[in-house]
Amino acid sequence: MDLPELTKAEKEALRKKVLSGMPSKADLARDPELAGIDAALRRAAVRAWRRAAQHSGTVSVYENGKVVRLDAKELLRGADIVLNPEAEIE
Repeated sequence: MDLPELTKAEKEALRKKVLSGMPSKADLARDPELAGIDAALRRAAVRAWRRAAQHSGTVSVYENGKVVRLDAKELLRGADIVLNPEAEIE
């Protein structure tokens, strides 16, 4: 993956975009089963992005009412945020 390193501001913007549609920490605390499902879906998404990056290079997602194609390598930049949304951004 030959992508340039993101600045702290770019990482923060990426975090907001990645986490915008995910359950909040309060939602997960109220329902432990939801927390397990959420974690499994996050891992599955990252695995799918990695596989797409190796093969086709794009991932189709549903965004703002339509299906759009995204670059899998770009999505992988946010993989750490998806897997650990509470992590500190450096």
